Amino acid sequence: MLIIPRRRVAAATDPNFPSVSLLLHGDGTNGSTTITDSSGSPKVITAVGNAQISTAQSRFGEASMYFDGSTGNLVSPYSSDHVFGTGDFTVEGWFYFTDINTNQRALVALGDGANGSGPVYNSWTLAYRGTDASNQFMFYRYDGTEYVFTTTGAPLSANTWTHIAVCRASGTLRIFVNGASYYSASNSINYSAVNTNPLRVALGYYGPPSGYSGPRYWAGFIDEIRITKAARYTANFTPQTAPFPDS
Repeated sequence: MLIIPRRRVAAATDPNFPSVSLLLHGDGTNGSTTITDSSGSPKVITAVGNAQISTAQSRFGEASMYFDGSTGNLVSPYSSDHVFGTGDFTVEGWFYFTDINTNQRALVALGDGANGSGPVYNSWTLAYRGTDASNQFMFYRYDGTEYVFTTTGAPLSANTWTHIAVCRASGTLRIFVNGASYYSASNSINYSAVNTNPLRVALGYYGPPSGYSGPRYWAGFIDEIRITKAARYTANFTPQTAPFPDS
């Protein structure tokens, strides 16, 4: 009997992987507080409050990162790897909102100060505003001047996985929801470091643009966060159907 060996399927690779500064898969055992950065220059990630790995929901694999909306968040010490300057960048991830009725919440932020009152300087923040603002997704910076970029008409439903990405490519900033662009405009802002506060996930301390004071925690599950200092999307696209590559 002729035995035909099974072909080995090569692992997916990412041509932009050298530019990836953060890659969180959210894998692990239920209840674990160990969050691993799988980028080429791994950062220390600390789970704060009730942030933990959960097997209750996942977009890929069997687990994701859970945030309770009251204490849970991730924090990583400041790194210049997350400072975009005037270059291209992409911030993206899969988000499972358990509450879309709350107002402004940060999904991922660099430089939000922990003073709990405004004005709070930040290098950049990817956030959303709930039903008080028709479920807008926002990308903003405050360095004494306020720069706010907001989607119009983007869909959002509770208790379902949503891919959100903000990308600047050759001077154009776009915000995508499930691969469709809901904001596009010229953008030459220097996203420089305005402080050395840490990178945070699921927590923001606010001043502008909303006038809210922090802290404000996000509630839900997150799978596959990736920050890349390169442009990945310049037009509508189909979000990936597998975990982001590790190489």
